[in-house]
Amino acid sequence: MIKLSVATKEDFEEYLVTNETYVSTHIVAVIEKNLKTSKRFIPMFEVELVDEGEILDITIDRKNFIETLQTNLIILERNEQYETCGKVLQLISQIQINK
Repeated sequence: MIKLSVATKEDFEEYLVTNETYVSTHIVAVIEKNLKTSKRFIPMFEVELVDEGEILDITIDRKNFIETLQTNLIILERNEQYETCGKVLQLISQIQINK
């Protein structure tokens, strides 16, 4: 899980855009690590919004693993992370087989 402390939600959104390759790689790794767990909701981010005095816990529903992987595949391809793209395709295939 990535833990961040930012001033506002807009700062978090900017972090996601600026670090999209790192974030996508992290998401793929978390999904891979949790393929065989029985937990439905997997923690991805804990974001402290300092100015708003809030903490956001961002999770992924295992029901959305394939959709999330497909979304991140596009980002990884755009950033030429082909090795990770191969891993994403293997994970999607593995999930589809085990349904």
